[in-house]
Amino acid sequence: MRKSAWPIVLIGIAFFLTGNGFSQNPYPVYDAVLKRLKEHRKVSFFLISDHTTTRDLQEVNLRNPEQHVLNPSQLKNIRTPEWQSFLNTIQVDTLTRKKLEHRFKSRVRFVSEVRDYYHKGDTSPWRLPRNKYRNVYGIVWLSPVIFSSDFTRAICTLNTFQNPESASSMLFFLEKRGSSSWQLVDSILLSIS
Repeated sequence: MRKSAWPIVLIGIAFFLTGNGFSQNPYPVYDAVLKRLKEHRKVSFFLISDHTTTRDLQEVNLRNPEQHVLNPSQLKNIRTPEWQSFLNTIQVDTLTRKKLEHRFKSRVRFVSEVRDYYHKGDTSPWRLPRNKYRNVYGIVWLSPVIFSSDFTRAICTLNTFQNPESASSMLFFLEKRGSSSWQLVDSILLSIS
């Protein structure tokens, strides 16, 4: 190998060892979550905050997610030792906000400020994004995706804001078996207004 190729090889090895390779691509996870939302409401696209949010992940007790539901038996899919081991190793205090890129398969438009889409500026201070954009879900904030060490499990939160009186937050648990796509296995409604 030529001497000039070694820096490129070393950068590639460092990229792989730090876990920043394709195995940690969060966008297929985000698309699986957005697909689930589209199953419940006919929407053409999502307005998504251009940065992730860490607030909900930092407030959830991931070591005991059952405390966040009325009927703990509904979380049957994440009761396995593999899931419990993964959830017990998560360190949410190290999470940081990240800028999202246009790498979604779902149709999205990025929003940098909520007030850009809700504040009218005239006598009526609020309007729904659906009045401006037909068939839109509302504004969505996504958390960073947290992957298990073997990249077969992942969690993330999603916050939605429909209008000043309608918002919700959910925690999603996803699995990937083999080379298949990410599948939702459980979810918890964390808050609703």
